[in-house]
Amino acid sequence: MESVKSGNILFKTLLSISVAAIIIGALFKIMHWPFANAALLLGYIGVSLTYPKMALSKQNRTADDIVQALAIFIFGASKALYILLNMENGRAFSHQFQLLNLLGFVGLIVFLVFKLKVFTQPNENRENGNPPIVIALFYLGAVGVSLGVIFNYLHWPGASILLISGASFGLIWYLSDMFYPDKEDKQDDDEILF
Repeated sequence: MESVKSGNILFKTLLSISVAAIIIGALFKIMHWPFANAALLLGYIGVSLTYPKMALSKQNRTADDIVQALAIFIFGASKALYILLNMENGRAFSHQFQLLNLLGFVGLIVFLVFKLKVFTQPNENRENGNPPIVIALFYLGAVGVSLGVIFNYLHWPGASILLISGASFGLIWYLSDMFYPDKEDKQDDDEILF
């Protein structure tokens, strides 16, 4: 049992590092700083490998876990492949690879649809003690930032609004989560988020 917990901690840490790399890469991309593509590439590869491993290694795995793992793998792998192809072929060919961006977007939407099923569960069946509004703030922040990054890649209007609203929801989630019981008093919090 101890080795399973240490393995979960390792993969949660790797997942957190991967998400941080995506956020830092997005910031670098927006600011047109060097190494943005490298950070994004590492982040997307990390997410596409660690989240499915975590979801599929659960003891009480459901069909939803399998769909979520597949959706995140498609999201991360397609975004990583898009970045690799653009780095290899240059900006002149970027319009030819837009289907990969669309595939990544579809993977993200499928993941979020299955994750948001938590709002239909009664309180006693939820995996942690957080009320639905706190969980909704987390996902609204994640969706806002993710869509803002995608819109920014594609140079679509509204990217700034999505990024700012996503970051604002994330900040509100973080502040509201501070007022709920300590994580030791609840069941494994990360099960609902990751």
